[in-house]
Amino acid sequence: MTRTSKWVGTVVALLGVESSHAQQDIHSLVEWEVWRHVTNAVEEGWLSQSGAQAVFQHIQEEGWPVCREEARHIQGLSELECAKLMQSETWNAWVQRHEAWLPTAKKRPSFHLTGTSKFRESGLARSHEVRLRWGGFRTRLHVEDTLSWGGSWSGQSEGWTWVAGNHQVGWGHGLTLPRADAFGLALFVGGSEVKLPLAPRGLHHAQFEGALTGAALEHRGMAWTHGITAGRHHVGWMTRWRRHGMWGVSAYAEGEDARMGLDWSAQKDNVDWQLAWAWTFTKGWLLRTSFRWARGTHWVVQGVYEGGWRQGERQWNTFSTWQHPEHGGLVQTRVRIRGREDWDVRFQGQPHKRSVWRWSMWGTHETFMGGIHLRHEALKASWWMGRDRSGEQAFARHVEGAWGEGGLRQWGVFALDGQGDWRGAYVMVRALDGRVWSRTPNMGWRMGVWVTQQRAREASWTAQCSWSPSQQETFRCAWRWRWEP
Repeated sequence: MTRTSKWVGTVVALLGVESSHAQQDIHSLVEWEVWRHVTNAVEEGWLSQSGAQAVFQHIQEEGWPVCREEARHIQGLSELECAKLMQSETWNAWVQRHEAWLPTAKKRPSFHLTGTSKFRESGLARSHEVRLRWGGFRTRLHVEDTLSWGGSWSGQSEGWTWVAGNHQVGWGHGLTLPRADAFGLALFVGGSEVKLPLAPRGLHHAQFEGALTGAALEHRGMAWTHGITAGRHHVGWMTRWRRHGMWGVSAYAEGEDARMGLDWSAQKDNVDWQLAWAWTFTKGWLLRTSFRWARGTHWVVQGVYEGGWRQGERQWNTFSTWQHPEHGGLVQTRVRIRGREDWDVRFQGQPHKRSVWRWSMWGTHETFMGGIHLRHEALKASWWMGRDRSGEQAFARHVEGAWGEGGLRQWGVFALDGQGDWRGAYVMVRALDGRVWSRTPNMGWRMGVWVTQQRAREASWTAQCSWSPSQQETFRCAWRWRWEP
């Protein structure tokens, strides 16, 4: 987001993320605000994961919307999601801001320099990172024990979309070509598993599950869409056409693994359907089918089945969200079944729309945890209690505060602690890194402070320190300086 300097500011982050799903790169208050709105919408059940990613990307590339109806031009949104987005107060507030954006600002650069010092039992470790974004060009240089580099150059014009470098594609519903899903964590119990085809997109680096390195090209026509991605170790292609829904044929080869598949998507009234088959040399036949049914703004139900013939792998995912039509109270459920002894169930609810309290329950055949969550202005807190897999008492707590939002100086504190062998407590913590989710510790505690100061219209700096004497990394200090004219 580089179309004005008025809304730039701090960077958000997480400490100790333990997830294979990578998150969007968030560098400014604008991106933080957009990300927060779409993730809340996913949790409330009226926006899908792919829809959230599409809205985030649209704002990132085009800036604030110039009118309410611009939501209809966001690729990947259903009619119901468009209607809900146009009705939301946040979207209409963004429409009123578009005059603050400069027409030439999309070409302006943004530069980030980050330094980190980590104090461990083995000694002091330092790292430095440089990130640069200028139009469609993104690059990242990281120096710690070794030097790593990543980046991409992307653009689009008259139906053509291209990417060179690190990139992701959304072809084949994930059965043929790998895809990086930025909204895939278990926290989003109302999140959608419907995977719409997405155009190629550039990434800062390749340390994402499903990320590719090479070049990708896609051409979108009135009835046909064609695409190809190729790199040093892979090659993939795709063709889609419209006939009684959207049909697609895709293929992918990397090393000894080769895949080819057929997929279909359709929408009738308020139901989305997907079906995909694929043949892979390593796993045999694969099948994926999903649906998403929404009844007005009150009910959203979706189910996903994934299976394979050769290895006998089976997985069922079911999501549902119910919201009271008058006072806005909601209840969400998620059931995942991978086998007779590998399943989990989660419930989450909110008494009414303006309530600062939420409740949640999470359990498997050997674990049960209950939680109470508070969100009140600058303060967020969560408390989980229950039994872990060993039958012992387990708990996790999280407190976070942030003040001064919207001003030249912002600061905040956070504290996490926990005990027990369970994996359900994901929380959100503002800090420096390019990720936005963290797990509470299984043993011991972690706490820290951060502060952001915008010294000029073009530049700002952020500093953050955390300490956790019970963890491997006992003390950590980091700072970031950013420039965005």
